[in-house]
Amino acid sequence: MYKRQAFAADAPKTKTEALLDKLYTATELQVSFTPDKKFASDLPMSAMTVYAKGNDIAVDTKLGFLPVRAVKTSIDSKVIHGIIGNKDIWEYVHKTVDSARLLLAYVKSYDEKIGDETYLVEEFNDREHVTTKFYYKDDMLKLISVYNDAGKSTQVTTINDYSFTVDAAVFKAPAGIDLTKLLKLFGFIKSLPLAA
Repeated sequence: MYKRQAFAADAPKTKTEALLDKLYTATELQVSFTPDKKFASDLPMSAMTVYAKGNDIAVDTKLGFLPVRAVKTSIDSKVIHGIIGNKDIWEYVHKTVDSARLLLAYVKSYDEKIGDETYLVEEFNDREHVTTKFYYKDDMLKLISVYNDAGKSTQVTTINDYSFTVDAAVFKAPAGIDLTKLLKLFGFIKSLPLAA
């Protein structure tokens, strides 16, 4: 269940460990991020915002120039079901945090300047080929950089904002057309039949 093996019991808690603790116990989450273009090269996506509260989840993004909101509530779940499957979002979060705790071994902390900004960097590795750096500004996570030595590649995800409270109004279905068939047609939702 709740794993903490990757962090030494007598070591001071890092910002990253504290954030994982908060994420593990959260019942609400709002996070806006911009994926690395290498990561999302086959998708015409820009920044994404994911909202989760209880059993409800919503995702805001743009497909090309078209703003899209997908909402999953206990009443209508077919769009998000096509994107993330039938998995409970908090089960997914818990498994992700557990995996991170197993894989992330703390290396060191230091300041790093990027452009005009100076960040506190917490560096971790997986004890093999992957180095993950978490960049903090004013106690807020701003960047996650993952370097894979085996493939000599780096992916950087920009964290635009996050919060552990979500306005319930986010989950009200917007007026307009049902984009499920359009998204299926363009291959963004693979598990839905076109006639859904």
